[in-house]
Amino acid sequence: MTELTFTKKQTLFIWLLTFHSALLIASNAAGAKMIRVTDHLAASATVFSYSATFLIIAIIVEFFGRQAAKLTIAVGLAALVLSVAFFSIAIAAPPAAFWHNQAAYQSTLGPTLRMLVGGWVAYLCSQMLDVAVFWIIRKVTNGKYLWLRALGSMVVSQFFDTVIFMTITFYGMFPLMDGIMGQYLLKVVIAVTVTPLMYLVAGLIKRRQWTEAVS
Repeated sequence: MTELTFTKKQTLFIWLLTFHSALLIASNAAGAKMIRVTDHLAASATVFSYSATFLIIAIIVEFFGRQAAKLTIAVGLAALVLSVAFFSIAIAAPPAAFWHNQAAYQSTLGPTLRMLVGGWVAYLCSQMLDVAVFWIIRKVTNGKYLWLRALGSMVVSQFFDTVIFMTITFYGMFPLMDGIMGQYLLKVVIAVTVTPLMYLVAGLIKRRQWTEAVS
């Protein structure tokens, strides 16, 4: 039997894909809570972990290309579906007689149908858009200005993600514009903050010679 081996490039991609899926599952669990942004603006607690997935997608597009990014997005969707399925099984299982946290457990891990539909539709649309915008800027600038394609793709895709998710999930439950503005404002701040991290990660990848940028 031949032992399976991986190149540095393949190993790096596996790690990035794994982090992306793990962050999505964390986002699935955290999405039910709304957090305060300002006195009048709010956002879903999922904004932190979910925003990080866009940074990972940008890294994958930059060093592995669009097809690898699309595969990562597809695997991420499968991870979301599986996590919801197993959360549902755990919720449906009869609680032990001495355990009295069923309602809180179900409230946290049992997303509504609207939240599932909103989250999954927003996820697919926004991350595919993120890949497209990143690649277009990369081509137009001839591979220059990494900050522009990283920040630009996140700002554009996160806007559509926010509008789609908040509208489908929370329409009629509270002032929608406050949630959209709060969510998007926080995402823009995060995008600006993590853009320098893109340079750090890209520099590390190149110095370690883990992979070469795609053409």
